[in-house]
Amino acid sequence: MVTQMTSEFDAYASDYRERIERIVGFSGRSHQFFVETKVNHLLETLTSLGAVPKQMRMLDLGCGTGETDSLLVPHVGELHGLDISAASIAIAGQRPENASVRYATYPGGQLPYENDTFDAVFAITVLHHVPRGDWTRFFQEMTRVIKPGGFVILYEHNPFNPLTRWVVSRCEFDREAVLLSARTAQGLYRTAGLRIEQVAHLLLFPWQGAWLRRVERALQNLPLGAQYTVIGRKPAVGHEPRTTSAPTVAEFSELLNAKSFDS
Repeated sequence: MVTQMTSEFDAYASDYRERIERIVGFSGRSHQFFVETKVNHLLETLTSLGAVPKQMRMLDLGCGTGETDSLLVPHVGELHGLDISAASIAIAGQRPENASVRYATYPGGQLPYENDTFDAVFAITVLHHVPRGDWTRFFQEMTRVIKPGGFVILYEHNPFNPLTRWVVSRCEFDREAVLLSARTAQGLYRTAGLRIEQVAHLLLFPWQGAWLRRVERALQNLPLGAQYTVIGRKPAVGHEPRTTSAPTVAEFSELLNAKSFDS
C-alpha cells in the first residue's frame, strides 16, 4: 500500500496544483485560498492556546509539494517537512520561500525523529490517505515525537459535507481515500493519550469576509464546513492521563476497521 501511494503521489507531484485547481474551480476560489485559510487558522489557534509560533519547532507531516510551508515559514521558528513522495519533496525544496525548511522522505511507519523533538506536528488532509489499520500507529508516532505540552494538529475533509464528498470522488489521488469523521479523529487522539483542546469545522463558505468568518466561528461546532480540525496536546510531565488499557486500544482499532466514516 505504501509503495502504491508513493508511486501515485510521485506521478501527480509535477501538476498537483493544476489538478486541484480544476477540481475546486466550481467554488470560485483558488487552491491558494483554501491553503491560506488553514494556515491562518493554525497560527491563530496556536496563539489563542498560549503558544508562540515564532518560537516553535514544527513538523509538516505529509507536506507534499510544500505550499503550506511557503506560507508558514515567516511565522514559525523552525519548520521540517516529511513525505513519502520524493518527487513532491524535491518540488517543495525548490521553492525559494522554503529554503530554510528541513525536508526529508520516509517510507511510512516510524517517523525518523527522536522522542520529544517538536513543539507541534500537523497533518493537513493526510490521514485519509493512510490505511485505516495504521491510523492508531500514525497518532502514536505523532505523539511520540512532540514534546510534553506540544500539539498534534489534524485537518481533514468533513465526510458529512456533500460538496466535500463530491470533490473527493472527482480527485484521482483520493480514489482509495477513507474519510473519517471528527468523532473518529477524537477517538484516535484519546487513544494516543492526547488532551483535546479544540474541534472546529471550517470552510462553510468559500468566500472571504469578516462577517462570514464570524458566522463560521459561531457554527464551528456543527459538522457543516468542508473540512474540520482537531487540535490535541500532549500532557506535560507529571500530568499524564490515565494510560489507556490494551483491550481498549484493541477495541478501538477493531472499531476503525469495522466502521465507515460516520462512526
